[in-house]
Amino acid sequence: MSFFGSIAQEPPPLHYPIVKFEKNENPENILIVYTLLDEACHFKSDPKKSTLPVLDFYWLMNGSKYKRTHSLIKYNIRKKLQIDPQFKMTKISDSFPVMLNELSEINKDFKNSKLIVNAKKILEKCTVTATLENNENDWDGFNIERIFSESKKTFIPPFRKILSIRIDGINPKNENRKSKTYVAK
Repeated sequence: MSFFGSIAQEPPPLHYPIVKFEKNENPENILIVYTLLDEACHFKSDPKKSTLPVLDFYWLMNGSKYKRTHSLIKYNIRKKLQIDPQFKMTKISDSFPVMLNELSEINKDFKNSKLIVNAKKILEKCTVTATLENNENDWDGFNIERIFSESKKTFIPPFRKILSIRIDGINPKNENRKSKTYVAK
């Protein structure tokens, strides 16, 4: 154990990835957003906030090597990607909404954009998917796999300006893929 505590070398066991976040700066490093499920495929509650499910993050450095996310970085990610404050978890919760605050930052028309995270059991196996709910409703039937954020450095806080966000998804019924870029207004 180091001065800073133990450093995990692998992702949490039995975690369920929700979506990948990628960016134009250091694109080789991918942020994985994940949750935890119980044996019945219901969301486990966060030990720190029992009324909310687990929503956590880790890095895949160079696309493959696990790295725990630093607490300050997590704090900033949670500002952009947060569980809807009105959501209250039950013991049998099988979905929860996650606000996409970054999308509403670049375009006020998407103020209420949410990822709806769903859990279910298929053939005795737990699965987690995310769907997008926004003002356009043109993502019906698509599971969101990846969100790519393009930004540029600035000289004023927060020292990054988001230029665009691209969302990639797949329709599990017919394997059709969809990609859409939302540009800052």
